[in-house]
Amino acid sequence: MRTSPLLCLALLSMGAAPAFAGDRFSCGGSEARIEVLARDTRVLEERAEGVVTVSRNGLDTVLRFRGIDFIGGQCMNAADGRPVIVFQAYCGGSGCRDGANWGVIDPALLRVLMVPADTNRQEAQQLLGGALPALKMISVEREASRQGVELF
Repeated sequence: MRTSPLLCLALLSMGAAPAFAGDRFSCGGSEARIEVLARDTRVLEERAEGVVTVSRNGLDTVLRFRGIDFIGGQCMNAADGRPVIVFQAYCGGSGCRDGANWGVIDPALLRVLMVPADTNRQEAQQLLGGALPALKMISVEREASRQGVELF
């Protein structure tokens, strides 16, 4: 059976497109996933949410954030040397605090140590030993649009 060149090109194009546009990484024996979930609904606030999922041995810790513009995270060591999942979830307007809004999850216990808040930059610096990472952020609007959902 012969396959047309057009069909081959279509199959190659489909295979080249990422099935997952978020971020996945391992940390302290757990798997972390940071993504944007978009849905077509009339309720503007429910059209997209940033989701942080940490999985270990069939158990999940899942945090969902609405009304944010950016989300991202990575694995790093806390001040005491243990691995932690560090993430940010924040809005992008002029009144937003993109230097704060840090979240931290213990990957061994799946315990949330810190949730994003406008005033937690100093607390995050203490937990992480002073250095706050420059995270690769996912644009909620761009990712929702890629999934076929417009936020406005």
